[in-house]
Amino acid sequence: KESAEVCQLKEAFLSQKKVFENVAAYGEYAPDYREKKRALRKAKRQLDLNEHVAAFRYSETQLQSLLDQIVQALAEEVSNEIKIDAGSPFFETKKHFGCGGNCHAS
Repeated sequence: KESAEVCQLKEAFLSQKKVFENVAAYGEYAPDYREKKRALRKAKRQLDLNEHVAAFRYSETQLQSLLDQIVQALAEEVSNEIKIDAGSPFFETKKHFGCGGNCHAS
């Protein structure tokens, strides 16, 4: 929110998103569908590659990883039968028993 460059990139992305959403329902039949889709992707990429946005997302991922580890440790202290939804396919857990194969922990 404090970076003027990020705010400008975000506004450009949201603008391109709105333009694309107006024609997305018509798909390939809409005039300039591909160009609008490319413009949206380009705006998104510029936003994602900004150093402030990338650093924020990296920090966000690190925080989520830490929270997942805390939840894992707490669950293990209580019981090995607790199902844990880590929300991340890359989350490493110990095998929990009693979830019947339908839980997200492995």
